[in-house]
Amino acid sequence: MEIIDTLQKLWWLFFVFIGGLIALVWRTAIKTNHVIRQVDSVKSHDKEIKDIKKGMDDLKEDVTRVGESLDRHSAKQDGDMSAIMTLLLEVSEALKAIPEVGERLQDAHKDFYKHLVKRKETPK
Repeated sequence: MEIIDTLQKLWWLFFVFIGGLIALVWRTAIKTNHVIRQVDSVKSHDKEIKDIKKGMDDLKEDVTRVGESLDRHSAKQDGDMSAIMTLLLEVSEALKAIPEVGERLQDAHKDFYKHLVKRKETPK
């Protein structure tokens, strides 16, 4: 009988304990849900970062190819310009030898020759 009397007096303690246990489970569930969302967010961001890095690598390759193509084009253009300048110099030399044209061409020939000398002295 004493046990029943004690249980009747302490019945509220049982409900407080069950309530505390439910509150603990509820709180743990909320924290777990929050952690799961953060993990999913990190996974999503990690995937996006990898995609961006892949895109950057592709872009770097494209820029490298454009640079190499530009270097080849520039080398070809330098060769073409050199050939044109040589041809113009030879033509002006030949025209300078003609008496009626030579006098009018003297100044232009000197300027052209100075330009070529200056062009060779200027570093790229």
